[in-house]
Amino acid sequence: MKWLIIQSAGEHKGQDGWDRNDMMRECFAIRRALFANGYETCVWGKGHPDFETPPDFNEFDTIINIENYDFAWLPHLNGCYRPLKLYWVIDAHWQPLNAYADAIKGYDIVLHSTRSFIKPYEHLYPEQKHLYFPNGVDARHFDRDLYRQYDRQSFIFIGGKASPRADAIDRMVREATMEYSYGVTGMSYVKAVLAAKMQFNKGLNGDINYRNWETVGLGTCLLTERDPEMEALGFQHDVNCLFYSTIDEAVALARDYLKSGEWQRIGAAGYQFSRNHSYVDRIKALSQTYSP
Repeated sequence: MKWLIIQSAGEHKGQDGWDRNDMMRECFAIRRALFANGYETCVWGKGHPDFETPPDFNEFDTIINIENYDFAWLPHLNGCYRPLKLYWVIDAHWQPLNAYADAIKGYDIVLHSTRSFIKPYEHLYPEQKHLYFPNGVDARHFDRDLYRQYDRQSFIFIGGKASPRADAIDRMVREATMEYSYGVTGMSYVKAVLAAKMQFNKGLNGDINYRNWETVGLGTCLLTERDPEMEALGFQHDVNCLFYSTIDEAVALARDYLKSGEWQRIGAAGYQFSRNHSYVDRIKALSQTYSP
């Protein structure tokens, strides 16, 4: 069984002052997971070394197109009949639903990392089958046991201060001694999360972002907003993470669990929970859903 992954290469290679994180691109995590499940796999896309020499798409059994923001370079696969063609929508909060109108043409299945987006996409793209395929833990980098144990000291949030988050971040900094950072990427991000007792999270527009998985994968206590999608995935309040419904509650939870030391219990349980949500497991489950 031969797969092709279509995704552009990562743009942050250290040239912009940030630590490189191009090696953390989804295509490499999925390639590793496919190899682990016994599938021959190639990666092709804009920015990769062989981009100017496109493969013969009909040589593959399955093609998976993974979240691309620039659609202009994507190949049109309407006339490509041999492979099963999958289009994985991951960061749906960055794009309006109709942005994918041309890109999805010719694909058989649309994979969604957020369950609540499936019905709106089904309405817009009725010719495709729509399946739930949540993101998960990239165990190549986000596995606590790959690293020596850090002296956990901080309470952090690392990420963009977009408008839905700004007030919440400011309050957590002001009232819960949270440290806010932006532009900490790659292995510097991994080290920062490993050195934290707790990481705060607030999603954007309903998606389940990677910060949840990165935090628990590194054994750090996750404090995130309550979400039925998170609960459906197995996240449990006061077991493997902390859920808040209001920022008042988030402030109180951060203060209480940091003071009592209970963040350690949550972080340890979150790490064990994360071991069942690797991309190796995701690909195994996906391959059992259909027959390429």
